[in-house]
Amino acid sequence: MKRSVRSVFRRRYLFVFRGRRGDLLKIIWWDSQGACLFSKRLEHGRFVWPAAKDGKINLNKVDPQAWLTWVLEHIADHKINRLEELMPWNYTPEE
Repeated sequence: MKRSVRSVFRRRYLFVFRGRRGDLLKIIWWDSQGACLFSKRLEHGRFVWPAAKDGKINLNKVDPQAWLTWVLEHIADHKINRLEELMPWNYTPEE
């Protein structure tokens, strides 16, 4: 029982939403201690979004916390026309 309960409390979730015009991105990161909301609006251009199956996009094989940390460190200095490079499917963890 302890193991099953403990594993539930360690779960983390990352929800990413894009506005209809594509210039707004909101990220909700939740873990057992609470939730954080991150928001980014582009003055020019739009966020490129992958095709979704059943209304969902899965970040398989990507650690959401590591990806989000990496994006927040790099997005301010990143060129607007190269935002595709910051998407999770282009993320490779630094070793």
